[in-house]
Amino acid sequence: MARRSFTIIFLLIQVFVAETSYSQNLRYSVVWKGDSVGHILANKYDSAEFDIYKINSEVRFWFFGTKTIRYNYKSVYKRDTLIKASTQYLRNGNLKAESTVSLNGRGYEVVVDGDYRLLTEPNPIDYSVTTIYHNEPNLVTSIFSERWGTVLSVRSPDPNHYFIEKPDGRSTEYFFENGICSKVIVDNFFATFIFERTELPMSEGTRIFSSIAEAHQALPLNSPKKLLLNGRSFCLVRTRDGIFATDNLCPHSKASLNEGLVNAYNEIICQLHEYRYDLHSGRESLQRCDDLRTFQIEIEDGGVFLVI
Repeated sequence: MARRSFTIIFLLIQVFVAETSYSQNLRYSVVWKGDSVGHILANKYDSAEFDIYKINSEVRFWFFGTKTIRYNYKSVYKRDTLIKASTQYLRNGNLKAESTVSLNGRGYEVVVDGDYRLLTEPNPIDYSVTTIYHNEPNLVTSIFSERWGTVLSVRSPDPNHYFIEKPDGRSTEYFFENGICSKVIVDNFFATFIFERTELPMSEGTRIFSSIAEAHQALPLNSPKKLLLNGRSFCLVRTRDGIFATDNLCPHSKASLNEGLVNAYNEIICQLHEYRYDLHSGRESLQRCDDLRTFQIEIEDGGVFLVI
């Protein structure tokens, strides 16, 4: 029932939303023990009806073995009301946690790691964790967490300085300058990470489009395209979730994915055997084969870049 409602909302957005335009891109370097170990992109897109917030991160560090951590968050607001959200947490390519949130006539259907519940308070939700990077929580005492599917408390001991209390008893600190998040301190059970906003490129990428407008023109919505770069074949896809890049060969059959389709769940479908791969994580929907390799897309003032 929850997945069906989530699909209906997604399809309604596919039909009615206008072409979204890039609005604000915030970049952060992730620091652990004094070293830069990854990056975070906090993007806000807007259109005439919808505001779309996305957080994508990738962190690599050594802790009893090499760990690669990825977070993918997305929230869609309409007239300052949250109508749908999704989160994924992956470790070394394996999905470890996920959640979905969707608004219906009774409240919010929330599914966290497979557990379903109906959230009737607060209703509507007008402020959540994905939006905090772009909007300072002035005079706010609570915030909705898409990841946990619940409301968390907010306290501010000093101006432009906030603590969000997590369900595990730990807290995350946020610092703001001119209404924009400038620094985050995340207290995890095994390590403390610091996110520092930076205007510098965080990784060496290859420019594939000179502007987001050029990318939109070259990549029709939900129509995979092949990109040849330095003798290597990539598949580029633009969906309502953004622009994605993957290897062009299906891990199962080696068929060309640019000849496949994209479904309502942000998956690319191989045309040969209909294996479905999540464009965020590369995970095959039924885990019938190895994950599809995905690549970071970065949107800069100078264009759209593919990071290999």
